[in-house]
Amino acid sequence: MFLNLTMQATCRQVAAAGYDVVVPDFFYGDPLTLQVVDFAKQVIQALKEKGVTKIGAAGKVVVELAKDDEIQFAALLYPSFVTLDDIKGVKVPIGILGAEIDKRSPPELVKEFEVALLCHILFFNP
Repeated sequence: MFLNLTMQATCRQVAAAGYDVVVPDFFYGDPLTLQVVDFAKQVIQALKEKGVTKIGAAGKVVVELAKDDEIQFAALLYPSFVTLDDIKGVKVPIGILGAEIDKRSPPELVKEFEVALLCHILFFNP
């Protein structure tokens, strides 16, 4: 059962476009922890064992998953608690949705994320 109606509507839209949608409850009301990332990796491994070859992820876990070959695309929505050093480790395409007014991740920080990602593309992926 979904607790968040916006999440439920988004998942239905993505599913209606022909994609399989998996939304495990990683957090149980707790912030991001190493156990959450490990659990996400277990879910991804299970999907791969079922034959899924391309996996995208959204949410707070994606920055950690995007640092290796766990996923092929990441969507970071309102990147609270994400640092510039976190972004510098991202190795897969990532979309970042920041807000105009956000004290934890102001537009200036999101712009720094963009610059760091562009530098990574230019210097490490010729």
